[in-house]
Order: sequence, then C-alpha cells, then structure tokens
Amino acid sequence: MLLNLGPFDDMHEAATCDCVVLQAMIKQAGQRRQFAPDRA
Repeated sequence: MLLNLGPFDDMHEAATCDCVVLQAMIKQAGQRRQFAPDRA
C-alpha cells in the first residue's frame, strides 16, 4: 500500500521552520532580559 504524504511533508517542513523561528525568538528574549537593568 502506497500513501501520498506530500501535504504532510509540507506541514512537517513548516512546523520545523516555525520551531526554529520560535527558538530564535526565545533566545533573543533571554538576551534582552540578561542585559536589561533590574527594576527591583
């Protein structure tokens, strides 16, 4: 039995790309927090 997984491959690629972008955003937020002065 042969399945056509074309659309699922595209979805997986998009999800992987989103994950990379999300990781970059988290990293940037962490760096901003690291260099921001304490407000306490």
